[in-house]
Amino acid sequence: MRNVSIFVAVALRRAFRMPLYDLLIPITFPSAQGLFKDAPRQQLFDGHAIEIRIDGTGTYLVVKALEEHCAQVIFDKVTRCLLWAALQMNISVMCENKRFRHGGEMLVDGRFPTLYPAGSNLNLTRATAGFQHQESETLLVQALNEGSRIERLMQPDLERRLQSALEIFASINFESSANARFIGLTTILEMLADPASLRAECTAIIDMVVRQINLQVNAATATTDVVEALADLRKSSQHWRKESFRSSIRRFVFNVFEAFEDADPQSRGRDAVALYDKRSRLVHDGTAVSWPDVVALNEIARKSLAFAAGHTRLIRP
Repeated sequence: MRNVSIFVAVALRRAFRMPLYDLLIPITFPSAQGLFKDAPRQQLFDGHAIEIRIDGTGTYLVVKALEEHCAQVIFDKVTRCLLWAALQMNISVMCENKRFRHGGEMLVDGRFPTLYPAGSNLNLTRATAGFQHQESETLLVQALNEGSRIERLMQPDLERRLQSALEIFASINFESSANARFIGLTTILEMLADPASLRAECTAIIDMVVRQINLQVNAATATTDVVEALADLRKSSQHWRKESFRSSIRRFVFNVFEAFEDADPQSRGRDAVALYDKRSRLVHDGTAVSWPDVVALNEIARKSLAFAAGHTRLIRP
């Protein structure tokens, strides 16, 4: 009788066992970057087995043996941690599609994230380019796991500016010109610097100017062109109440490199402003920047993002 009870219990467990799925996530690198296989043993991400699949169609993260109801949560977590991995490894990597497909067929379009029955032998179709510079797949998984432990990065309501700035950094090397990369990197600093409000003595002067603008706008003799010009001036006055981006970037970068225990954070702040001035000359005068400018600004932007995420240790300097 006891043996029958055990048999029934085992049968019930098997009958109600949730089916398991593997989640395939395609990741894209610029033509000059990629991964190489260096991990003979199984690796883990957030308690789940994870593999890096590299073949003639491209590079994929494969999270193994998931229950269907938790697949979207894991997918969202992987894609967010991928932004952190790009920062840590100082590479560009993208997963463009934010929702995954369900795959029943064994021939799968490798451009799209796909959830499919665990252990299935997929045949993938996807056009891809060859790699020149390759990174360790172990390092990628290490960076993914590190990202999953950063509290600020894992908050459900991750600050929109930080999310967008990380996305810009993770895609920066897809730009082929120094000028395009430089504009993207300076945009990151603008997003993170958060200009402070001016002192009350300064805003009092601004208030006086705005009152004069309002008087001129309401004057009976004002023409339509004058009214429109004054209205534009009044609208722009809201930005006068904040410190300049030059000042806020200098202060922010100083704080960043002080947190990273740099020998001279004040000089780093001045360097950041000098690079930001080159951005102004590029945008307004068309004066091109150099690749050394891009390299210098990349270091500043990368450490600034890590600092904004509450982290001051990078795998490589």
